Amino acid sequence: DFINVYRQPLGDIGIISTPSGCGSGRNAFDVFLDTDGNEVFSTIYDSWNMLDLEMRMGAIIDREPAVATRTRTVDFSASAFPNPAVEELSINFAAPVSGQYTVRLLSPNGQEVRATEFSTSQGPAAMRFTVSDLPAGVYLFQVQNASGVQTGRVIIK
Repeated sequence: DFINVYRQPLGDIGIISTPSGCGSGRNAFDVFLDTDGNEVFSTIYDSWNMLDLEMRMGAIIDREPAVATRTRTVDFSASAFPNPAVEELSINFAAPVSGQYTVRLLSPNGQEVRATEFSTSQGPAAMRFTVSDLPAGVYLFQVQNASGVQTGRVIIK
């Protein structure tokens, strides 16, 4: 009368426990597959070899396929000039392919303060931003296209 049984592909481990009121309520079991593919159960007691143990167990079972939520990091050989910048900032990069690119300037707390999207051909590319109206601090710049993003730091004085 197990409350939860998790069966995973060979090599994964599942944790099962009894519901409240069934058995002592103070133990759990781990289940795994042996080398022959048979399910093997082991009991994990709250008192093992005369040791009084308190165990906290948790499991996250994800039955959905893995989905990447982070944008892939790529190397566009991006750089900021001048660094530190006072009036104007140029973000230079090497476009590996022709296409759409986005160049962003992010504030110290991660808010977008400048951004532009443009098409460029393969090869050297640059985008200029006026920064004289921005407070002094460390900012991030990003160059992004469909293949990923590169992030760097720049100082605005």
